[in-house]
This record gives sequence, structure tokens and C-alpha cells, in this order.
Amino acid sequence: MSDSKSSSVKVHQLGWVLVFAIVYADIGTSVFYVPGILYNSIGNLATLAQFITTGVFVSIALKYVEICERCPDGGGVVSIVREAFSALEFLPLVGGAFITVDYFLTSAISGVSGLYYLSSLMPETKDLVLTASMVLFLVLILINIIGIKESASVTSTFATAEIVVTFLLLGVAYFFVAAHHGLSWGGLWRSIVHPGIPLSFGSVMIGYATTWLAYSGLESVAQISGAMRIPVKSTALTAMLWVIGTIALMSSPMTAAVLYVLPDSVKLTQSDSLLSALGFAVGGPFLGVAVVVAASVLLFMACNTAIVGNYHVNVRLSDLGFLPSFLRKRHPTMGTPYLSILISGLVPMAIIFITRANVDALGDLYNFGLLGTLSLSSLAVDKLRWRDGMRGFKFWSGVFTTLALLSAWVINMFHKPDALVFGGTIAAILVGTGVWHRIKASQQAEAAFAQAECTVADLPEASNILTLEEAMDASVMESSPILVALRYVNGKLLQDAAIYAKGMKRSNIYVVYVDEMPGLFLPNEIKPSAEAQKVLVESCAYLEKLGVAGIPVWRMAEDAGYSIAEAAQQLGVKHVFVGSSQRTFFWRMVRGRMLKNLADRLPETADLIIVG
Repeated sequence: MSDSKSSSVKVHQLGWVLVFAIVYADIGTSVFYVPGILYNSIGNLATLAQFITTGVFVSIALKYVEICERCPDGGGVVSIVREAFSALEFLPLVGGAFITVDYFLTSAISGVSGLYYLSSLMPETKDLVLTASMVLFLVLILINIIGIKESASVTSTFATAEIVVTFLLLGVAYFFVAAHHGLSWGGLWRSIVHPGIPLSFGSVMIGYATTWLAYSGLESVAQISGAMRIPVKSTALTAMLWVIGTIALMSSPMTAAVLYVLPDSVKLTQSDSLLSALGFAVGGPFLGVAVVVAASVLLFMACNTAIVGNYHVNVRLSDLGFLPSFLRKRHPTMGTPYLSILISGLVPMAIIFITRANVDALGDLYNFGLLGTLSLSSLAVDKLRWRDGMRGFKFWSGVFTTLALLSAWVINMFHKPDALVFGGTIAAILVGTGVWHRIKASQQAEAAFAQAECTVADLPEASNILTLEEAMDASVMESSPILVALRYVNGKLLQDAAIYAKGMKRSNIYVVYVDEMPGLFLPNEIKPSAEAQKVLVESCAYLEKLGVAGIPVWRMAEDAGYSIAEAAQQLGVKHVFVGSSQRTFFWRMVRGRMLKNLADRLPETADLIIVG
């Protein structure tokens, strides 16, 4: 959920310590509200259910390391799904809808929980939490519109302080168990394995599905991969191993201590701030106040991080053409996407108002978006592993993880229908809006791109190049069965194409450059870009030195692959040359998608020749 973190640091400057701090500051805050929510939902089964869930958590956490490696420029579920299922155009939108639902509830439950922890110092203020939460979100909206950003180092400092406080609380609590009359290690163990309800398969599976809210925030590591120190895989792996270790040592043991030490009366009346109650019970005022301060600060930071992550996803989906362009609109003075920020803050405010700031009610709505995001991300990794030829233990263990997540998601839908109704409705609205907008925008863009190519023919920038229509008209006098598609001046590609042309006893080659407009947004000035002019002119000059004439053709389109295929068909080309790339993984991923789209649309009579 920390998509914003990458904007506050230089590219590839986050070492594993800062990555660990950012991710833990997100996922680690759940320890403050999870015990109370789980107790009110599944009673003393909470600890055992968390132990069971931890195994699947470890597996999906390691999968997220692979997501960071495969998508080193960030983007999380949207990017990995787009890479794995490129043929399913709208599936990234579904992933974006799921994570948006998760962000809405994360910001709501984090903000409200932070206020309840503060009110535990003054119980008479508890009735003011609803009003205070409205004020809190209005302040956070204003802060984000102004553009004030928290740095990774600040996050690291607070996360470290929170770890120290929570481990101190855990240590004191277990010392209290050992030293206090009436409590014992045996009693603690019996409270875990004999939770007071029948341990049937159904009850255990419901507990397993419910406890996933303890691991919200896992997606944040994939959002900040673009800021991780290279090699990204090594940085992400080290950070995630520390996250896994810290959460495993803290989450379930903390729930066990809370549920065993505190009496039922406290667990029922103070379920929204159980850790502060535990702190006061086992460590007195000093530890109790320390827990309150650590909890409230980290929870408010997690609330803000979710708002930031939410509006970044909205802007990303808008960039891709799935959501309306007004979500990308920047404030004329502040330079921030203020309309998207408003939506990201106002929706959680509405959720809090409807639930009357009830943490249990918010928890009941929670898991739909979280488990949907994790399931889709896990499935995408499985698809890519299969494509890469993996069939061993790593692949099949990954498939098991996906099935375990899907099972939890389905169980949660039936066990908590409110979560399905809320999350499904929000997701359906987002997906429906995205599909409608995408189809409408595609139709408008296709017409605009075609018109653009016609209107630029007489511009000074097009004096040395041809549009597709002009090239088709000129083909009566000058044509070629060979087409070279370029993004930069590729000497090796041009040399091979020239040799091929001479072998066919042809003296001409079409040289095509496509100005891509991702997201279907036309620039203010419709004309060949400076890069397009440079590449076409210099490539034709390079071919001339090789004894072959280049016919420069400029195109504008959303997808270069489809555009090149259309040009090959219209010009009657038989051989299409493209180059592979040694650039970054992200560039190779984009290039791979372009090649797939080109191959899918290329006429059967034409050959695709890839030059390494």
C-alpha cells in the first residue's frame, strides 16, 4: 500500500532495511486491531487460526518477492496481472478494483483504530471517535492535496519504535504469565488448542479465512519495487524474510497473550484497543501509554499510506485508459491529483459514517478486496512460471498457495456476505466504469489517431517522412516487401534487413516508427515526436550508406504491435524485422507484449523476423 513511498526517494535507493520498515509499517499495524476483531468473530479460536494461516502467508510473501523481480518498476497487482494475462485486456482493471476496495477499508480501519487507542487514555472521549475520524480524514486529504510527503527514513524510525514497543509488550506479557499466580504456560497452551468451541473442519476453515485481515499490507512491497536498490530480487528477498520472521514471532503470540491474560469483561468492552489494555495490565501506566503512542502514530501513518496508495492506483488506471482522465487532473498550484485524492479520502469517510466507526463492522467488510488481490497476484505468478517452463516443487507449491487463497476468499464470501456485497459492489462499479470508458475511449482514439495521421502530412515536422496513407499512395511507384519497425536507431537490425533486401534484389525498405499513446490520450499537439523524426531520418541515412533506400513511415497509435501489423497488411509487406532489447526487464516486458500483439495481427503471408 505504500505506492507513494517511491516518490519520496530516488529511484533504486531503498536498501532492504528501509524496504522492511516501509512494508512492516503497513502490515505490522494490523497487530493492534486484529486480536479484538478476531475475538469478536471467532472467539478463542483466533490464535490457532492465525498459526494455520501463517504458513500460507509465508508462501505468498515469497511470491511477492518474485513479483518485485518481474515488475521492477512497481505497479503491484495491476502490473503483474497485465504481464501474465496480456490477452485479457480488462483483468488488470479487476486487480485494480480489488486493491482499491482493500485500500478503502485499510484507511478506514487504521484511522478509526488509532483514535480508539488514543481514547483508551481517556475513556470518556470514546463517543467522539466518529467525529474525530471525520476531522482526521479531512486533515489527511488536505495534507495530500498540498503534497506533504513522509520519507522512508521517517517511516523506518516509527516502525523501529513500534517493533521495540510491541516486542517489549510481548516479553513482559509472557513474563507475567510465568510469574503471575493463576496463569501458567500449560494454561496458555490449553487456551490455544482448546479454544472453547468444537474444532470441526468447518470452524477451523472459517477461522483460517477470517484471520487474513492480519496480513493486509503485503501488496505494499510490490508497489515500491521501482525504488529498491539493485538487484531488486535480493533487496526484496532480504526485506521480506525479515517481515516474515517479525510477523511470525509477533502476530500469533501477541493474540495468544491478549486472549489468555485479559479477562472476558475487558475483551468484550475494550476489543478495539486490546493491546493497550494488555500493556496497562502487565506493565503498568508506562507500558500502557507507550503502546498507545506507538499504535496511534503507526495506525495514522498506515491510514495515510492507504489513501496515497489508493489515489496512485486510480491515476495508474486512468493512465492506462481504464478510468476517466479527470482522475489524473493536477491541482493548478499544488500539482497533485486532487480529485483522485478527494475520492480516496471521502469514500472511507462514508464507510466510517455508515458503520458508526465500529471496528468489528469494518472488520466484517474487510477480506474481500485483500483476498481478491492476493489470489489474483498469486495466480498471475503461477501463469508466468508455467510460461517459463517451471514444473517442479516451486511451481506446485505456488499453485497450492493460490488454491489456499481462493479457498479463503470463497469461504469469506459465504461466511461474511456483507463483505461480498460491499466489496463486490465497489469492484463492479469500478470495473463497469472502466470497461465502458475503455470501449468509448478506444472508439474515439482510433478515429482520432486515423485523423491525426491524415492532418500531419502538411506539417513541417512531417516534411521528411510519410504517413501510412502517403506510403500506400506512393507504393505504386516505390514499395518494398520488407518492413523494419524501430524504437531507436538499431544498426544491427538495419544491417540484417539491408542484407536481406539485397538478397532479394530489392533496393527499398519501409522504416516504421510508431508514436505510442498509452491510455488513449492524445497530446495537445498532434505531430511526429522529435524522437520519431530523429530515428526515421537517421535510420534512412544509415540504410543509404549500406546501399539501400529507406522509406520512412510514421504512425500514431495506442498499441505499436497492432499498428505495425496494420501497416504491414496495408503495404503488402512479406517480411517484418524487429529487434529484441537488452534494456531493463520492464522494457523487455513491454517489448514482449508488443511482439505478441504484432504476431497475433500480422497477415499469415508475412514473416516476423526478430534480430537479437
